[in-house]
Amino acid sequence: MREGKVSQAVLDRSILRVIKNKRSLVELGGEIGRDASILNIEKKHFASIDTRTVCVKSLCQLDSMFVHIVNHIACAGSFAEAVIISILFPKNGEENYLKEIMETIERQCLKHNMQIMGGHTSVSSDISVPIVTLTGIGTKSVIDCVPKAKADQDIVITKWIALEGTAYAAIKYKDMLKNKLPNYLIEAAEHFYEFTATSREALYSYEAGASVVHDAGEGGIFAALWEFAQASNVGIVVDIKKIPIRQETVEICEQLKINPYELLSTGALIIAAENGEKLCRQLMDKGICAVNVGRTTDDNDRIILNDDEVRHLTPASQDYIYKI
Repeated sequence: MREGKVSQAVLDRSILRVIKNKRSLVELGGEIGRDASILNIEKKHFASIDTRTVCVKSLCQLDSMFVHIVNHIACAGSFAEAVIISILFPKNGEENYLKEIMETIERQCLKHNMQIMGGHTSVSSDISVPIVTLTGIGTKSVIDCVPKAKADQDIVITKWIALEGTAYAAIKYKDMLKNKLPNYLIEAAEHFYEFTATSREALYSYEAGASVVHDAGEGGIFAALWEFAQASNVGIVVDIKKIPIRQETVEICEQLKINPYELLSTGALIIAAENGEKLCRQLMDKGICAVNVGRTTDDNDRIILNDDEVRHLTPASQDYIYKI
């Protein structure tokens, strides 16, 4: 393909024709000759936006991008409704692969009831794999104020930590792990990606009265707890023994000599609520595991308790996902 902006023929047959899902939010979507898209936003609605970029070495990475975008917008109290796309495509790339990328994005839009509302596609000789940036937008908020934790609230963690990191490790090191661990344990861990979507529990938690919901991701649960406290300017005290973790994660992390508390934890949410036990029961009634693990405080200490041992959290270090 030629460098620079893609031709109108390529734009039409491999980009625009793929876009089919429509929403009333998008008054004017991406079209040839249009400089921008137009949103039809009702008054008194918060708009939530999240952006992610990935080098597309496999199409499944795009599926993961959508999970993260939808999760993050839900944690801001909104439903993901539209997405803007930027694609930088290699000069030696095949147009058919560009179309596959668009078809994958459109399929995810259909799955999450979102619309592609526009974007830009260009070709460069400076890259060897496609680089895709997705910006998700949500406007229909379930909350009417900026989410923020307050001092002396309960801290709830949903599902289990290190789900995404465990799944990645189980797949990448399957041959090595199967010599040391039972096959059923490794196979179960491979399917942890199925637990990484959190938009349902995030939005339900807000409806149940949560003050703030934070998505645990890169850096692991320790990084996420520090970010959670930093965003609301509160302290935290968390009992490490109460943090929910799957046995598969414990076994695999032990074999690979990695810290599960600093491993990619998409799939777990950190929630502040006035009554954590009540919220846990409400989430459990919806089939969502949840544990009350600690409290917020009126100081700046971010403390993890392990019996008599006290650890003070610091900003995130490199996620163990990169070390393996």
